[in-house]
Amino acid sequence: ATRDKLPDKESPYGQNVEDSYNFILQNLEEMSMLWIRMQHMHGNIPDKAERKKRERERSELRILVGSNLERLSQLEGITKQVYKSIILPRILAQILKCDDTLAQAYLMDCIVQVFPDEFHMETLELFLDVLPKLKEKVNVKNIVQNVMDRLAHFRSTTISDQQLPFDAFALFDNCIRKINLEKGDKIGLKEIIRLQTTLLEFSLNCYPDNLDHVNQCLEDSAKALSSKSSAQISEPAVAEQLELLLTVPVKTLGLKVLNLNRYADLLSYVSLVNRKQVSLSILRMVGGTTTAPVLDVDRVEQLYSILSPVIREEVPTGVDSSEEVEEKLDEHNEEQELVARLVHMLQSDDTDTLFKMYAVARKHLSQGGKSNLHHTLTPLVFRVILLIYRVHNLEFPPLVVPENNAQKADKEKIDALPEKQEDLTTATIK
Repeated sequence: ATRDKLPDKESPYGQNVEDSYNFILQNLEEMSMLWIRMQHMHGNIPDKAERKKRERERSELRILVGSNLERLSQLEGITKQVYKSIILPRILAQILKCDDTLAQAYLMDCIVQVFPDEFHMETLELFLDVLPKLKEKVNVKNIVQNVMDRLAHFRSTTISDQQLPFDAFALFDNCIRKINLEKGDKIGLKEIIRLQTTLLEFSLNCYPDNLDHVNQCLEDSAKALSSKSSAQISEPAVAEQLELLLTVPVKTLGLKVLNLNRYADLLSYVSLVNRKQVSLSILRMVGGTTTAPVLDVDRVEQLYSILSPVIREEVPTGVDSSEEVEEKLDEHNEEQELVARLVHMLQSDDTDTLFKMYAVARKHLSQGGKSNLHHTLTPLVFRVILLIYRVHNLEFPPLVVPENNAQKADKEKIDALPEKQEDLTTATIK
């Protein structure tokens, strides 16, 4: 009823916006408490129909609670300073006061969604300081992800290829550290890796040239894994999240992941199945036209070591149907062809260095078995043949015999023949 009748900037009902946001905030506080009380009443209602009715009423009240925040965001008279000093502190205080998991998660998400990017830019530190204080079961990862998405959207649409005007990475990193410290052993390894993956994605999106940020995320992840048992690390959910963590930088950095400090160390925690998926993501990225070549023998060693799960994989066999076996065989051959293409990325101006690169490639490829060598070794043989021709031309350059005067005169006469023939043809036509 009051949607279009509250005082606001250039409103016919008055311009004292302070009255409006105080009214909405008070309404928000009262509705939130009622919403939470209704949630805890459900368990005491024996009648199923009545319980469903109450659940429907609570769902409707939830929408009204969110609409208060939406109405606040629509007040044109609210400045960034008013939002930072008055409105957001009151909302956050109410969220902590309600002490309810569902309510806290919903209200925090509403804040992220309804207020403009410029307000989040101004109040990021204030907002993030509340996350470690939320209830244990609140999914803070989703909240952090949503805030990061808003800032990344602001950067892409407003400041283009420039960096954010403040160190958002440091604020998010500090927030995640506080969350881990506050929750202690209650936060699982999967959640720790998820938070680091989220931070890594944000860094690559907003700070694509800053490898220090990437190294820090990987370093913190490695420290978390080093303090856990092998049973905890091998849990499927943890292994899947760790695979995602290692795949994320490949999409942006390509073979530059070989320059990351703890990338290889983190791979050692990954199971063979998950390592294969990471290897395939690297191989598919290498196939891109913008991938830089590999110029160092040590990097070649490191790269082929990472790809060993794909290189050593045997031809699929088993009791599956002929169609399934054929499908798996096609997939296997496609993967081996990706490995075979990798040799074209090995380049060096020094022939001795290039030969050493090829020797490293042969050492690793030979571990793949005869069936795989049919795909992987053939391109390497051709590259070695090209290297032999290159070395031969360097060692035995073609002799250049100087021409004497008579030979030079004969050559000039021969070169002039086409011109004379053209003159003769023209004269004949005339």
